Amino acid sequence: MYEPTGKIEPATWTLPSKSPCTRDSISIARLGRVAEPTRQALETAAALGRRFEAQLLAAVLEGLGIPRWTMRDAVFRGLLRWEGAMLAFRHALAQAAIANAVPGDRLQVLHRAIFAELERNSIVGPRPREVRGSENYP
Repeated sequence: MYEPTGKIEPATWTLPSKSPCTRDSISIARLGRVAEPTRQALETAAALGRRFEAQLLAAVLEGLGIPRWTMRDAVFRGLLRWEGAMLAFRHALAQAAIANAVPGDRLQVLHRAIFAELERNSIVGPRPREVRGSENYP
C-alpha cells in the first residue's frame, strides 16, 4: 500500500538512448497482422517500389498465384492508397521496411516475376535503333 511521505522525490527514470520502436519494427509488426496472401502482395508491391501501376501489380500477383483481392485488403488496412490508376505506399518508410525484410531468395523470385510481366507487355526489351540520339549508344 502506498503511504505518502510528504516530500517529493526526484524522478529516477531516464529515457533510453535508443528508441526500442524503430520504423522498421513498427511496419513489420503491422505487416504481421495481415493475412498471408496480403503480406505476399505487399512484399510484391514493395519490390515494385513506392508508386506503381495497379494493373502491373495485379498482373504480377496473378502470375505468382496471389489473389487480386489482396490489393484491396492492403488499401483497406491503410498500407497502400490509390492515386488515380496508380497504387502507392502510404509511407515511403513502410515500403522500405517491407522491402528490407523480404529474404533475398524471395526478392529474387519477385524481381523475376516483375521483369517477366514487363517483358511480356513489351515495356522492356532491346533498345530500338530509331531512338533519337541512339548513335551515342552501342
